Amino acid sequence: MRLDPLRVAAFTCAAVLVSTVAACSDQSAGSQAAADAASSLTGSPIKVMTWTPEDTPGVNQPGVLPVALAAAASVNAGGGINGRPIEVVGCNEENTPGGGQKCAQLAVDEGVAAVLGGFSNNGEAYYPPLEAAGIPAIGVSGQNGRDAVSPMSYPVNGMIASQMVGSGAAAAQHGCTDLAIITIDIPSSRQASNLVISGFVAAGQTRTKLVPVPLGAADYSPIVSAATSDSDCIVLVTGAQQAREFLAAFDQVGATQRIVGFGSINQSVVDSTGGADGPTDGALIVSSFPALTNPAWGSYLAAIDTYIDDREEIEAKGGDFKSSVETSTWVAYQVFAEIARGLDTIEPRTLVDALNSTPGVSTGGLTPDLQWNQPFDNPAMPRMFSRSVRYLTVEGGQFVGLDDEWHDMSAAFRGQKLAG
Repeated sequence: MRLDPLRVAAFTCAAVLVSTVAACSDQSAGSQAAADAASSLTGSPIKVMTWTPEDTPGVNQPGVLPVALAAAASVNAGGGINGRPIEVVGCNEENTPGGGQKCAQLAVDEGVAAVLGGFSNNGEAYYPPLEAAGIPAIGVSGQNGRDAVSPMSYPVNGMIASQMVGSGAAAAQHGCTDLAIITIDIPSSRQASNLVISGFVAAGQTRTKLVPVPLGAADYSPIVSAATSDSDCIVLVTGAQQAREFLAAFDQVGATQRIVGFGSINQSVVDSTGGADGPTDGALIVSSFPALTNPAWGSYLAAIDTYIDDREEIEAKGGDFKSSVETSTWVAYQVFAEIARGLDTIEPRTLVDALNSTPGVSTGGLTPDLQWNQPFDNPAMPRMFSRSVRYLTVEGGQFVGLDDEWHDMSAAFRGQKLAG
């Protein structure tokens, strides 16, 4: 079966060049501390690009560029790349395929060494220009089937597909026997539900049902009624807004099924649906990374505090420094710095050669050691080099680790039973 990640939005592009101290659009992109981090470096700047949608009718990610700038500042404060500062080129990809293509073309025109982190659902538009120029995309987030096949795709985690499979597996491994799957009533969402089911079956359970959410649904009571009938657990394969509305209606009727989720249940959703007293308390959450309470995130949290001055303003616009998009961006910059420090010449070609040959890059526990020289043996997703996820739960309104293990979903992708 061809497994396709869920697509929930799409994005455009108006670009702006920023350094680690300049502003992008109307947000503050850094701080005096960021300027100081680069001021002592005398080597020529190394340009990289991070793209992210802002001020669009769809999904927006106003926290991503500040994280990219903070990550660059953190590297620069540590001596940069052998004395050379990282310079970030930001591109607002505004929610259309044409925008994604324009951002990719800007990356080519600006001569960037790599595209790092960020977010776009328009892989079919942005990968062709990157592939033609040989520019690697390291750790880009989004729901893109092409992430799993493009030779320029260098993911830093198991991507959304592994989280979907993992949500089904986690449910079965933690006592769920009758799983209701809430999906947006569009073909791609129903397709994504197959990934959840494959994980549930691979972990030894079989009873599932799909509960579709009509586009633009205003009344979630019939959806909650259908989901809570003859089920003991409910997994949400939706966007964050649908998850928020479903959980509010779920809580209103006093339902008790265990909630299971991945990307759509973020800290904002937990907070807005009651926090420690809400329906997400005790939920099973599958993530590509450990919880932010894990000590491995210490450098990230310190960089956010040091290099982003206007956190409250960014968060008020929807920025979420706890989300997987922001954290993936941080990891992408760490990977780039680690690889680039070992190169005499830093350009797309040398980066690609190094990425393709490295025996493994350590991210200090944020991921399993990363390597991109052994394609996955599933022909639909050869670039899914890691299939491992973390199991989290919500405790007292905060995400914490359910255990301290990486859970490998490879067997489920192959249609086999998961160990244990």
